[in-house]
Amino acid sequence: ASAFKSKRQKWQILLCISAMLMTAACCFLGWMSQLGSLYATCLVVGIAFGMLWALVVPLLLDLYGMCELAAIYSAVNFAPMLGSLCIATYIFGTFYDIEKRHQGKADSSDEACIGIQCFQTG
Repeated sequence: ASAFKSKRQKWQILLCISAMLMTAACCFLGWMSQLGSLYATCLVVGIAFGMLWALVVPLLLDLYGMCELAAIYSAVNFAPMLGSLCIATYIFGTFYDIEKRHQGKADSSDEACIGIQCFQTG
């Protein structure tokens, strides 16, 4: 049983590293921002995301044991939503409001920011 667990852990580590490398490749492909690379990026993101979520339960089981698995798995599922909410609301919302002010529109008005620069960070 010990040899099986050791062999399984090696595969888990290898798959986790490959999923992270695929995610890094997605960041690079997204940075290139060409329409042709967008399709490849979506494909690689889907594969990497599926690999990571398939590995989450066995990794959590090995790290924390069976007793706290449900609570920790819930926290792991909650984390991406919380990070996405913070980034979308506070960081990029702030960039949008700054560009809206540069265009001479009040923050409280219903007028929208116009142009691609509203959604760029630089």
